[in-house]
Amino acid sequence: QTCALPISATPTNKGTDYYLKTTGWGLACDEPVGTHSNGVGSCALTMNADTNVSVTFTKLQALVISGFTGTGEVGIVTKTGVKYSGTSPCTATCTLRYDAGSTVELTATGAAGDYRFNAWGGTACTGEAISGNVCNLTMDADKNVTVTFSKIYALTTQDRKSTRLNSSHVS
Repeated sequence: QTCALPISATPTNKGTDYYLKTTGWGLACDEPVGTHSNGVGSCALTMNADTNVSVTFTKLQALVISGFTGTGEVGIVTKTGVKYSGTSPCTATCTLRYDAGSTVELTATGAAGDYRFNAWGGTACTGEAISGNVCNLTMDADKNVTVTFSKIYALTTQDRKSTRLNSSHVS
């Protein structure tokens, strides 16, 4: 007698910093159903004899954006690869999960009229990865990024010889 069974696989060592995705089922699986952001994959298995099933998991890379100074946001664009979890834009601490090798572009923007982008920090956005307020990353390991925004202050001066006001913004 033949029986079709749905089976699923969940990694046993998942933690807050260690997410996994299903990357491959053994040959016994008729229909790999795919992967899910929580690391669980499933497959349809036809049973007509004793059957062994295997599954392989790979670690996803974590991108942690934290340590916001000032007010602003970081827009996140996945250039290549797959993002499995996380939201964009990031306005506070965010954790995103990517396939190894994914390329990601971060763009920092200060709150309109009040803040401007000042600097990237952390271990990931350094050197050639940075072009102004844009940081390009390859997710070859877990990455930590911080961002600083500076307050913009309005400075108004008055010319003593006239009633004209001069206004400019400084940060």
